[in-house]
Amino acid sequence: MSRVFNGTTDRIDWASPYNPTTSPISISAWIYNHTKPVNTQYILATHNVANTTFGVAFTVYAALARLDLFRNGTTLLDRISITDTVQLNTWANVIVTHTGVMNDYSTIHIYYNGVEVTYATGTNGATEASAAGKWSIGGRIYDNARNFDGNIAEVGVWNRVITPAEIAYLASGIQPCGYSNGLVFYWSGIIDSLIADPGGLGVASGTIYSASHPTMLHLLPASDRQKFTVPAENRTMAIPVENRTMVIPAENRIFTVPAENRTLIIPAEDRTLEV
Repeated sequence: MSRVFNGTTDRIDWASPYNPTTSPISISAWIYNHTKPVNTQYILATHNVANTTFGVAFTVYAALARLDLFRNGTTLLDRISITDTVQLNTWANVIVTHTGVMNDYSTIHIYYNGVEVTYATGTNGATEASAAGKWSIGGRIYDNARNFDGNIAEVGVWNRVITPAEIAYLASGIQPCGYSNGLVFYWSGIIDSLIADPGGLGVASGTIYSASHPTMLHLLPASDRQKFTVPAENRTMAIPVENRTMVIPAENRIFTVPAENRTLIIPAEDRTLEV
């Protein structure tokens, strides 16, 4: 219930659902790394219109197993976590948020299992390049490189900076579709399908379907959370006659007869008058 990427040639591509150039972006994904990468491995990447270079890339950075966000420009913007942020052979939720400001790397925030990482370094960028081309999970198009080695599932992308509460809930297993505000892409991987909703149909270059999937909790999108209201005229609760028996505890079964009703009737056989 996820997709397995072989680390050499596998990826899935989608037509661009959103152009994040100079705009905010948040990415959440569940990853299961098989091995420490020799080279940087792409979790998700956007490309320019010609798909000849990357635009935004969320990665596991090189052999140091760091998490990194790149935004391409005349000067590359990036922020990188410390060594061994990513643990091997276990499902983990990874999230990155960015305001879209290219000249301040401190506006990038990266989270591993809901906790903001410790950072190793960062570089301020300048004049962002176009990121209006195709999107890829597990690699990049133009040189079919930087391929992910492991499983990826539950990928969500928003055109805003998601909140701390949303980050915590996503890390606890809430599916990205539960937060529909600004959601521009969501691919689950929970079934053997390449359809993202939103996002459309992806095209796989390799990858295989796997029964392995992170344990998820489902939260209905806000648009589907309908309140059930009972009209006022229907709010009477009728109890069937056969169920209207009232049981009185024994200690409360004292029956008091009013004085005016206390007539004593003596049976005839007991009416002997002795003189």
